[in-house]
Amino acid sequence: MIKEPYKNPSEVMSSAYTLLYEIETRLKNYVNWTLMKNYGLKWQYKFNEARPVESKSLYEIISYFEKYPPLTECFTPIELESLSKLTKVRNKIAHMHDITDLEFEILRHCSFIIKCKLKL
Repeated sequence: MIKEPYKNPSEVMSSAYTLLYEIETRLKNYVNWTLMKNYGLKWQYKFNEARPVESKSLYEIISYFEKYPPLTECFTPIELESLSKLTKVRNKIAHMHDITDLEFEILRHCSFIIKCKLKL
């Protein structure tokens, strides 16, 4: 019988936090850069956004890709569905609850999607 190597929970959570940080940062930067390029420095006023992108929650940032052109062309519906699963995983990481192997794979998959689709 082959046994799976022991995974240290703190190493898994550290890696998960790193992936999450990279995902959120890349999404926020891309949203801000793209909307500024297309609508000008005051794009947030044009869309009546009360708070800056930097202070938005992950689910709010993901929703931008469903409502603001040209962001709506970035991801397919299936990719957006994958990204929407991040919120639950993000909350577990932020509140220091261990994540499952499947949740870690969701993070890795979403990270891959974002790196492939969002070129900055």
